[in-house]
Amino acid sequence: MMWKLFRSTGVPFGIAMALYFGWVYGAFGAAIGLASGLLFGLITAAVLGGLHKAAGNTNVNAAHNLDLLGTPGAALEAGRHALKELAARHITVSANTLTARTRPSIRSWGELLSIEAAAASEGTSRVAVRSSPRFRATLVDYGKNQANVDALATSILKRQATQGAA
Repeated sequence: MMWKLFRSTGVPFGIAMALYFGWVYGAFGAAIGLASGLLFGLITAAVLGGLHKAAGNTNVNAAHNLDLLGTPGAALEAGRHALKELAARHITVSANTLTARTRPSIRSWGELLSIEAAAASEGTSRVAVRSSPRFRATLVDYGKNQANVDALATSILKRQATQGAA
């Protein structure tokens, strides 16, 4: 993870600084620019990677599988309510899948959410809840996608518990 961040921040910044300082100060300036750009990238990768890891994440994509009592249709209905509670937008239904998007926030450019339900065995359904960044080049999400999956799974389970009690 850290090396991916370093390659995406330090290398381009180091090259840009080397070109600029090389143009202004010559060969020695290019070497200083490259070194300072790479150092900046290393520090940026350490800070961003550390914050990402501190959020309990090593991956920006999050998923969770649930086994629920009831039909896939009932599970999808619970999923629809969970998406609305999360303030998801553009909820679409296709076959046994719900998809939605979230708005951009201070922590991300928005996420793509999906809830897929399938019959598991007699009277039960397997529900897959997923959240991934809308911007595919996202390297750090500070735990936002995992928080989305946790919130959706909790909401679906609560709805099933209240529906089962009724």
